[in-house]
Amino acid sequence: MIIDDDPLVGMVVQDRLAGIDCDIKLHSDSLTALEAVKREKPNLILLDICMPGVDGLTLCRQLKGDSETRDIRIVAISGSTRASDHQSILAHGAEAFIPKPLDDNFSQRITELLSRSRRPSP
Repeated sequence: MIIDDDPLVGMVVQDRLAGIDCDIKLHSDSLTALEAVKREKPNLILLDICMPGVDGLTLCRQLKGDSETRDIRIVAISGSTRASDHQSILAHGAEAFIPKPLDDNFSQRITELLSRSRRPSP
């Protein structure tokens, strides 16, 4: 699941992941995304930090504090260059921080994270 308030950035991220065999959902609003995460339980969330309303740090903290969603892997993707944002998102439970613009290794890193986070089928 991609959560980014900029639909264009969300589509770029989605395009970069086109070669990965997975179902990708794109959400541009934190509150709608929170409901979708609880309902769909994605294997991995690619989360923008700087968003209006509920920002990525707050959303990460909410997801990691909820027993239903705490085990979902979160990767922060942000154009923020502030070290405090990087440290905060990791302290709130994100697994990794990937800066924007995305580099050539982006899809490989996501593939590796997905392979480690796949849940066994019931």
